This record gives sequence, structure tokens and C-alpha cells, in this order.
Amino acid sequence: MAWDSTPNIVQGPDGVEITAKWFSTPALIVGAIGIYLVFDLLSDFVFRVLPGSGSRPDPWLALPGLIAAGALCYAALACCINRTRVEIRASSIIISNGPLPWPGKKRFELNDIRMVYNTMALRLKHYRRSKNVTSFVVMAVTGNNQHIQLVKAADRKNADEIETIIKAQLGLKPSASPKTNQTKPN
Repeated sequence: MAWDSTPNIVQGPDGVEITAKWFSTPALIVGAIGIYLVFDLLSDFVFRVLPGSGSRPDPWLALPGLIAAGALCYAALACCINRTRVEIRASSIIISNGPLPWPGKKRFELNDIRMVYNTMALRLKHYRRSKNVTSFVVMAVTGNNQHIQLVKAADRKNADEIETIIKAQLGLKPSASPKTNQTKPN
């Protein structure tokens, strides 16, 4: 998912909560197309079922398209309003997405996390300008060498800040992370 804003970090007495919005402008366009398709297919379905509609091919032919358009609308709506929440508590890290149900909920025990680091996640040329667009992710490494994406950040400074907060919460050394992919954008 795309994150257009800086993650919100809230430190409380029982842990840290990092929330990142998913909002993306292209999702609004996809959602509008999905809504149009839903209404178009739904009206087609209804008019085929009504008596006196003349030619009456099977109305159920519109059902697969209606389901696909509905799924498209749901995904676009999720991209516009959902957030990823990373909760670091006394004994675990919980990663969840919401408020609309979306897969990806994970829970990891804190004693299983051996390292936290940030790295460059995306480096693209902007399609209208000759400018690189870069984002960063804060990752955790478990005892069995599984790399877990915790949260995305818009820039290196924000990623470093989030990494430092997470390490402090976990009791890890501030210098325990490798700085990978630190090449400057062209």
C-alpha cells in the first residue's frame, strides 16, 4: 500500500503505537471506476429481471462482474481509509490493518526480535518529472532470520526516528542496525 503521510508515533506508559495512513490518490480514481461499474452492472441486472423488459437473457450473467466490481470498490475504499498500526507493548509487537478488515495481522514476541533497521524501499522516477521518489521501511529481524516490515516512512530522517524509538522500546542498542541501500538518488 502507499503511504502519503508521515506515520504518527504515540508513546505511552504501556508502549509505543505507530500508525501510518494508506491514503493514495490513485485509489480514489479506481474507486470511482468501481462504483460506476457496480451501478452499471446492478442496473443491468435489475432491468433484466423486471417483467416486460423484452429480451431477457439470463440475469445471472452480470453477477461475476458485479462481484468483481464490488471487490474493486472495497479495495479502493480500504486504500483510502485504512491504516497500519504497529503496537509495541511489554511483551509483543502487534501489526494490524483497519478499520476495514484486511489481511496481514501479525503478532511477534519481543524476545524473538533480534534487530531493527531501516532501508530504502522504493526508488522510482516520477512519471511527470525527472525526479526520484524514494521511501523507506523500518524492518525487524526475528530469531529465525525472518524480516518483518513494521512501517513505511517518507524519508530517511523519519525512518531513523522511528527506528530509534522502536529500539529504545525493545532495549536494543542504537547502533545495532546496518544502514543498507544508502546510495543517493540520482
